[in-house]
Amino acid sequence: GMDYNTALSYASVATCYGKELADNSFSNIKTKATRKSFDGLGLESFINKVKEQGIVTYQDAANLLKETQHEFKYGTKWFRESLKALFIMGYFDGRLELTTYAKSGGKGLHVTQSTKVIIAS
Repeated sequence: GMDYNTALSYASVATCYGKELADNSFSNIKTKATRKSFDGLGLESFINKVKEQGIVTYQDAANLLKETQHEFKYGTKWFRESLKALFIMGYFDGRLELTTYAKSGGKGLHVTQSTKVIIAS
């Protein structure tokens, strides 16, 4: 659904074309600085926090990701988009699953059936 008017974010470029192109596209052209990467230990901490809870809403997961990635000073929307890109790129394969509450088997959250949730695999 993209055309020449679509504004691309880092997450959309990484999802469609790969991390290397996204890193190069969103680096500052006037300097040799590269885009910051997610902190590996922070991502492991994020995964462990989700596993401890068993199931979290997508919104809550974005907030958890924000808490574990101190280098990034962006809003929750940026973390929601980045989280989606990490799932699409297969970063959490075999560890976390993005699904709807109805498909998760309903493990204690008080949300609607269509709410996106993340469960530990």
